[in-house]
Amino acid sequence: MADCSVTNTYDVPIKNASEDRLERGPFATLIANALLADNPYGASVIGLTGKWGTGKSSVATMVVERINDEATVVNFEPWMVGSREALVMEFFTTLGKAVLPSGDSQEEKQARSRFYQYGSKIVGVLATGAKAVGTIVPGAVVAGKAAESVADVLSLAAQGLEAQFESPSLREVRDTISSDLGELTKAVIIVIDDIDRLDQEEVRTIFQLIKACADFPNLRYLLLFDREQVLHALEGSVNNPDAFLEKIVNQVFDLPEATTKQRANILDEALSALQIHEGLSRQDMDRLRMLFDEVLLPGLPTVRHVKRFVTIVRSLLPGVIVDGFRNIDPADFLALEFLRQHVPSIYSILRDEEAPPPGGRVMRMVHYKEWPQMMKDRRDKGVEELAEPIKTLAIEALESLYKTSETSAVRARRFNTEFWKPVYLGFHEGRAGVSERVWSHFLKQLAHPEENQHWLADWSDRAKREKWVVAITSRALDIPWPESLNLLVILFEWGEQQYQEASDPFNANSWELSVRFCVDGIMSVTPDELDPVSEFCKVVKQSNSVVTAGYCIGTEIDLKRNRSSPHWVGECDIEPAIQLLHSRLTSMLYDDSIWDCRDVRTAKAAAYYTLGNKIYDIWWNSIPENESRLIKYLERDLGEAETFNYGFEEGPLIEAIRNIDLSKLTPKAQAARLLALSAVGKGFISRDFRRRPKDD
Repeated sequence: MADCSVTNTYDVPIKNASEDRLERGPFATLIANALLADNPYGASVIGLTGKWGTGKSSVATMVVERINDEATVVNFEPWMVGSREALVMEFFTTLGKAVLPSGDSQEEKQARSRFYQYGSKIVGVLATGAKAVGTIVPGAVVAGKAAESVADVLSLAAQGLEAQFESPSLREVRDTISSDLGELTKAVIIVIDDIDRLDQEEVRTIFQLIKACADFPNLRYLLLFDREQVLHALEGSVNNPDAFLEKIVNQVFDLPEATTKQRANILDEALSALQIHEGLSRQDMDRLRMLFDEVLLPGLPTVRHVKRFVTIVRSLLPGVIVDGFRNIDPADFLALEFLRQHVPSIYSILRDEEAPPPGGRVMRMVHYKEWPQMMKDRRDKGVEELAEPIKTLAIEALESLYKTSETSAVRARRFNTEFWKPVYLGFHEGRAGVSERVWSHFLKQLAHPEENQHWLADWSDRAKREKWVVAITSRALDIPWPESLNLLVILFEWGEQQYQEASDPFNANSWELSVRFCVDGIMSVTPDELDPVSEFCKVVKQSNSVVTAGYCIGTEIDLKRNRSSPHWVGECDIEPAIQLLHSRLTSMLYDDSIWDCRDVRTAKAAAYYTLGNKIYDIWWNSIPENESRLIKYLERDLGEAETFNYGFEEGPLIEAIRNIDLSKLTPKAQAARLLALSAVGKGFISRDFRRRPKDD
């Protein structure tokens, strides 16, 4: 079985010696010669021992092939029989068909009768229990009566034994059968495989059966089993399992294990047949080779393990090939699949990271800063609980999944990116949010920004937009730099046309945060020889964006002013960007064109972040004193909120809203005024450009 070709399923033995990949032909010849050798003392019993999955069945196939027509071969499969009694009966039935004459002469009938009579007596010796009495002793069920108790069993058994008083004894029948079998012109070889699959009683029964027939001439046995498993099964039924086994099995052949080189060749050819390596860069090929040497080869100790692993990988690959593109990094895919098959406890931890159990998502939100370290600690704890050698293999597999480098930290198809984890773990049925076909078309369109950008139509749907944001931020390195700048120009111009989408400005897929995330992702991979702020300014000049550009650069400026860690400006001089947008944003505030912006809320945020609180506060404090601005504020800002969760405190703004001339307000502004007044005393965050919902 271990020698099966790569096209076979992993649990199928080889069909002939031509499929032998482990050079075991000479070994099979030795066993065949031992089986064919004369044994004047009775039946020869040859044992072929080896661990599960090491290829015993395949060697047996080659043994039978070498025997050819020199003997009659009988295959007995005990694990297919349902009970101990049935096992004994099936053994004699199978053997009888091979050794007994099939004619209708009186002599042939008598030979069959003697053989099956002996089998019936053996069943009687080995079987136990009331249900077996009818099989053990013919006539035990008398006049249709069935055994109801132990006393009934003994009574019926006595009647059956009395009925057989005149029949030959077990020794007499065996001697007669020996004479019959001695007349066979060819030896009969009985191959019994998978003995180690049986339970304890069945294992003992098999060896007792062989012992009962050990004196018969012209019989040969080839027994295939894992010695350790069989000895364990015999422990509860015989005093000395080793001695018991040695007394029955004349000669033992220990199956030679496949060498590391042989397994490596089979695994390499199997993976190559799947074309898993096609189109890989040199760096990715190096990762694949490292995984092969450090995880797969030592972690798949038998050829059966190799075949099983590759067979399952072959069945999963079609699910991650979409529109002709393979949505995986091969090394990541194989490492994760190894964990799934051989270290399920660690795979379960990885799954929980992507789809946490009830309460897990809340936990991730509450501890979002510590979440990566928390997950790493959980993985490390899971690994520590493993035993060797699987512990070392799990460590190597996880390092392969999470290892990053300067050039591949967010490479396409990497498991440790937000975009690809759901694909690898099966939450998108192998399909990424943005398929490879669509992504390829997207890159081609970016190279021609003057043409219609069809992908942008998805951005009106917030669910589809979120998938694009994840794709762009995770795969920013896949986008050539000129196309990256074209993408930002397109997004800036798109952003200027957007309306306020929700009262909660911190919604992760609101239009302004979606654009900002893309900007952060792209600018963070600015080529080393270029200055990110200078490149950003190129985009601003080309797009003439005010609100979107001001919001995106302003958040970085605000982080830097507050001595936090900006996402991409780093140590760059931000003054060029401030100067570029300063006059535009200042004019937007003081010439009241801000009220003409489609999303006033984000326009206010852009001005505050970029200009700073001093300039912004002067304008903000002018609203209660400027009736026109106050009306616009109610109409174009508060009145645009989809839901109202603001809170206000008493002060100049609320006083002005309370005393405003209602006749000058539109119905929308009047509704906003009433909601603002009803929210007095419910909490207030100053400057009114980024209100959070009031805490309960």
